[in-house]
Amino acid sequence: MEHEHTALDELPALRLNLRSEIQIAAKQGGKSTNIFELAERLRTGDALLEQVLLLWQRKSTPLSSQTSETSIAEDITIHDISAQQRGETVRSNWVNMMLGKAVRHERRSLYQNGRGETLGIAYALEAENRKNRWFLGLPINKFESAILLCESLDGKRDAICLPREFIAKHKEALSKANGQVKFNVMTREGEWYIKVPKIVRIKITENVNKLSLVI
Repeated sequence: MEHEHTALDELPALRLNLRSEIQIAAKQGGKSTNIFELAERLRTGDALLEQVLLLWQRKSTPLSSQTSETSIAEDITIHDISAQQRGETVRSNWVNMMLGKAVRHERRSLYQNGRGETLGIAYALEAENRKNRWFLGLPINKFESAILLCESLDGKRDAICLPREFIAKHKEALSKANGQVKFNVMTREGEWYIKVPKIVRIKITENVNKLSLVI
């Protein structure tokens, strides 16, 4: 028990060191790939901490209270929270780590970048039944540039950075439904694309993790 407690105590210090490394790399104009690697290490550590705390909580719960009905209810609750709040939580954490003060939050998925543009940041998790596909949305006529944050099933996150010129050129062709512009992102043989009804698909590989395009 003492050993486990010591290991948990060390996690906050490790997180603090990683955040410091990210900030230093950003200030020194480090390569975006290096910053993403550091951020990914931080995200992985947070995920591990979450699992450890969950196991600790279950271990501390009396066996008599761990009924099958309780387990089912907990699973449903976790699923509902994930479906409703995961996007906002992941987006907020990613913005804090990767963009920091380079953007200012306006509301929900909308931010203002240093260029004075309204930057829409959408998030999606890879569809389990359709591998290498992400479906994202941003409010119609509310953004000028965009970041499409795509998370793979293995936990890797890639930011598709679409500058103002891209949005202006293709906004009419993009699908729209329920008050949102829809982005159908896919990868094939190492290349990234956005599927557009009238154009079939647009290659966006050069826009992947290129934050300088929108910041």
